[in-house]
Amino acid sequence: MRLLKYTEGWTRRHFLEQVGKGVFAAGVLNPLMDVVGRNGSLEAAYPPELLSIEAYTKGKIKPGDVLNAENVDIVKDLLDPGAYYQIKSDGRLVDIAPTETDVTKLTPLPFLQATLANKGKHKIFPDGNCYTLDGKDWIGGNPFPEPQSAQEVLTANALSWGKHDTIAHPVLDWDTDADGNVEYNYASIYVEWQTVGRLVLDPKPYMPGRESQIRILGATVTAPR
Repeated sequence: MRLLKYTEGWTRRHFLEQVGKGVFAAGVLNPLMDVVGRNGSLEAAYPPELLSIEAYTKGKIKPGDVLNAENVDIVKDLLDPGAYYQIKSDGRLVDIAPTETDVTKLTPLPFLQATLANKGKHKIFPDGNCYTLDGKDWIGGNPFPEPQSAQEVLTANALSWGKHDTIAHPVLDWDTDADGNVEYNYASIYVEWQTVGRLVLDPKPYMPGRESQIRILGATVTAPR
């Protein structure tokens, strides 16, 4: 028999509150980026109780189950309000999969490698922008993997939400009236090119002449004509 160290009360919201205070430095047992840098696994950063939905819910939810309106309240504290509403009220179904602890399968490898290599090399300057310590533009990866402020969290996400040098987004859109009847239908595609923080495309890390920008967006509507 193994006694659980983290049980009732240690919900996701509790951990987020502690992380926001800098208590766990984005991990629980160890700083997250330190353990990721060792072998790419999250396991040393969290206790087993937080790596298993089956252990967390005492067997009520397990991998292979489907989250639906009938059982979603069991894990309500793990969901953001929007996701909870969609499952509870809109009929959304969510397949429960085993916990993935290999960060290299969750984040593009060049971005993860740059995050580890560039840790501690960026800061927010008085103008509110992110630069390297010597005042150069962002050089790639998450500049603040262990953020100390809300500004660092937002900056890291704004610089490269796609985590790729270039990425394309095909979009199909159905606009409905209040009764759910489709009134308009659109198809489009847009492409992003990172101009700074480039990790794979040459030249790295900056596109010449565009160092003061973040990315270029190109969009085309393909339907209706």
